Amino acid sequence: MNLDTRRITSLIFWILFGVLLDATSSHIILSQESNVKLLNETFAVICRDSAGRKVEWSGPKGVLGVMTRPKVENKMYGTTLIFYGTKAEDTGTYTCNSGSEKKHYKLVVEAPISFPDSPEEQTAREGNDAVVRCEVRGGQATWSTLDDEELAEPKFKVVADGLIIKNVTREDSKTYVCKAFQSSTGNIFDRKIRLIVQHKPVLVPHYATDKIVYGYINGYVNLTCEVYAEPAPRFQWYLVIRKEKKKISGEISASTHASVLQLYVTKRSFGDYVCVAKNNLGMLEKIFTLDEGSQPDPPKGFELVEAFGDTLVLEIIGPDLEEDRDENMDPRWYGVEYKNSQSEEDWSLQEFNITDENTYSLSGLEPLTDYEVRCATKNLAGFSDFTNSSIFKTVSSAQDCTYSILMLLLPLLCQMFTGN
Repeated sequence: MNLDTRRITSLIFWILFGVLLDATSSHIILSQESNVKLLNETFAVICRDSAGRKVEWSGPKGVLGVMTRPKVENKMYGTTLIFYGTKAEDTGTYTCNSGSEKKHYKLVVEAPISFPDSPEEQTAREGNDAVVRCEVRGGQATWSTLDDEELAEPKFKVVADGLIIKNVTREDSKTYVCKAFQSSTGNIFDRKIRLIVQHKPVLVPHYATDKIVYGYINGYVNLTCEVYAEPAPRFQWYLVIRKEKKKISGEISASTHASVLQLYVTKRSFGDYVCVAKNNLGMLEKIFTLDEGSQPDPPKGFELVEAFGDTLVLEIIGPDLEEDRDENMDPRWYGVEYKNSQSEEDWSLQEFNITDENTYSLSGLEPLTDYEVRCATKNLAGFSDFTNSSIFKTVSSAQDCTYSILMLLLPLLCQMFTGN
């Protein structure tokens, strides 16, 4: 082999060695290796070879290019895999291949958490099994109540589209929380669902079926009929005459679950009255017996003990009680009516249980305001006549605050001056 041949062979060797050396030192670079995306997002993943070699992308369905989904574009900074408006079917593993090396990019496309067919207010019937519906898309569902009560089997059971409640009772009427957790994103959302248990009318707790009510002639008496029922009941009042019920009117107020019948009492008013509460699930009768009582005497008087910014403290002197009286008709409460003396507003009323201290705090007032005040006694049959009114004035809030501070300091001042 002559000299030129040896030189050419040596040159080829070093060229091939350089190519091999360059190939072993080059590597693929990905801009990101994995992602969790929500639906309808647009983003790109860049792949390039450090030595500038050509790379190509492939996906779960084969080689990707400019006309595929996702599409591939060649840019100065690398071969770019572009996702426009991500869809659930874009989830998968994508490969960037340089011929001698491969790198993988993993994509998970999650639907945002949603609650289709999950009304925020649902109904169930007492005594039946019920399903509180909550369909979760994009996450796993767990259940609790608004007060974090335990929902244990066999009473409760979580199923794919909701929460089963066995043998529903009125106590199951509450707000349940359907909570969805998406492990891939860490997102947590919840849906609060109020369950309304439908049932026939029932008495409120500690409310007797039969009730004795007292009234006095030429006075007024209110018969209050209150029940629990769902749906809300319809009320009707009856007067019992010779064991026959006769419809009567005179309802002065009603709410969804209560009715008040006001009667002007005459000699013919005494007897039995029936309140009937009814809905589509059943009915309830409550009997009121109106007996004759006596109107109490009014207080002998009252006076202001102390005034604050929002309170007037009153001493009320009750009426004298006769020895041969019916003690069942003794006064049990005081009623205090009050109004701003400078306005045309109606009287407001606060009631107090009669106590041995005989001082009563009329609260919720405005500072530096003159109030016209009057008092009455109340027994089981109703109110007495009201006393003549008096005018009392609240003090300013600043005076109230100063008084409170002085009362706090008074024990300390006493110690300083007495030396104790």
